[in-house]
Amino acid sequence: MHATFLALLTVCAASGSCEAPNVAQDAAAFALAYGYPLLAFEKFARPQIQTSGVNQIRHARALSTAANTSVVTPNVDTLYSTAILDLSHDAVSIEPGKKITQGQESFDIPSDQFVLFSFYDPFGDNFANAGTGHPNNGKSWVVRQKPANVSSYGIQSSGQGQYFVNSPSAYTILLIRWLVNATNLDLVHTLQDQILVTNTSQAAGNQYPWLSSIQGVDKSKSPAANVLDLLAQYAPASNPTIASDTDTVRQKLRAAGVLSGNTTSVTLQSGVNIDKANQTALAAATSATLHATESVGNGWGTIQLNKTGNFGTDYNLRASIAAAGYLMLTAPDAIYPTWRNASDKSNSSSNIILSQGEALLYTFSAKPPLAQTGFWSLTLYNSDNFLVANERNAYGVGDRSNLTYADGTLVYGNASPSGEQKQFQVLIQPASVAPPTNWTANWLPAPEAGLGFHVVLRWYGAEGKLLSGGYEYPRVTRVEAVTKQTNGTNGGGSRSGAGTSGADRLSMNSLSLLLGIALFLAYRL
Repeated sequence: MHATFLALLTVCAASGSCEAPNVAQDAAAFALAYGYPLLAFEKFARPQIQTSGVNQIRHARALSTAANTSVVTPNVDTLYSTAILDLSHDAVSIEPGKKITQGQESFDIPSDQFVLFSFYDPFGDNFANAGTGHPNNGKSWVVRQKPANVSSYGIQSSGQGQYFVNSPSAYTILLIRWLVNATNLDLVHTLQDQILVTNTSQAAGNQYPWLSSIQGVDKSKSPAANVLDLLAQYAPASNPTIASDTDTVRQKLRAAGVLSGNTTSVTLQSGVNIDKANQTALAAATSATLHATESVGNGWGTIQLNKTGNFGTDYNLRASIAAAGYLMLTAPDAIYPTWRNASDKSNSSSNIILSQGEALLYTFSAKPPLAQTGFWSLTLYNSDNFLVANERNAYGVGDRSNLTYADGTLVYGNASPSGEQKQFQVLIQPASVAPPTNWTANWLPAPEAGLGFHVVLRWYGAEGKLLSGGYEYPRVTRVEAVTKQTNGTNGGGSRSGAGTSGADRLSMNSLSLLLGIALFLAYRL
């Protein structure tokens, strides 16, 4: 099948037209699925390019709140530093601890400070990481287009304490994640200020248009038309992260009219229906997520760990993830399990809607097993993938929260018994329905009854049973809302007035409807 497709592509390329319209149609669908993440790149990178320019680092100083709508599904325990790197003419140097402000001394990033320097191509592939949990923590990294004599993308040691970051694209994102706790905010600000990003004298292997000259999204055009126009501009300067797939991808893109010599727009072959190709691409993205999702128990599933963050040749999966989780990390740096509500047929996948007087209860079997510098969080988002406004400004819980066991003792912190492993619970119910005070630290406020939301669980620095499959994921049950009247009890024992509403069996459910809707909404212009 694959050989036949390539043969037909060869005929098309040689004749200048394609006698088999289905090949051109299929190629257009492939190009759309391949290029859809560029819409996410434009949304993420264009504002920074316009305000700060390229090769300039910008730091977030405050944690995300419900008022922030620039990044979908943001962390609430992490500060970000971001640079949009233009490698089209020169390499770029990244030096932590180099930039000194007056009266300040430089110092290395403390070993107990979680920080991750992550590099992405415009399509959202996390092709390299440095920092916590990685051995390549040099004093500097030179980010460049991969030289022809280097076989793979990623981080390469120079042997002299310096590292090269060999990028598959002339345009690259650097995203730095800083873990913030109750006491280190000033330290993180200082460490941010010391990062130096500079152009080097090392010429690029190939020269491409300056990133600032690339034409962005045209809101008068459909998402599909914009994808093709963006692909015409980005594809010549970007290769797949799997180098051996480069020729195959370029053949398919040429058959779709991309890489035809026009670097600003794409002219489809006669007879190609772009609307049909777009439907095919979105359906393929939805299907890819279904096939890449593995059950890990209690209704939870994760993307296959070898496809998390760096998607290899699964371009359909990459398109799907970019719609709601652009700039995903690779495992084990991060794992993103998702709970699927199979018991409620009116809802699909992770979209959750509470009925009046209803709540969700997450029962954790024990503390998740993480590396010493690892952490975890459970964060709630509305149907637009933004944080939910509430009076407490409580958006997530995790190992840095004041979570308590049923007896009121802390799950984490100095007062938490060392090595203790027993169950604890997190309550999710509407912000307007406050539980008793013994639940406050374990309560995530949700939207009002009838409004959709979803919850994202993140493991950073996963190890042990989280990777091997031996950890029991949280049990999620629907219960009666816990109020002062019901006098709910925080813990795993009996509940007064907080029983489950019916036989609420939870297992993996079809993602098709939710992902179709998510892709449609995410790629609207």
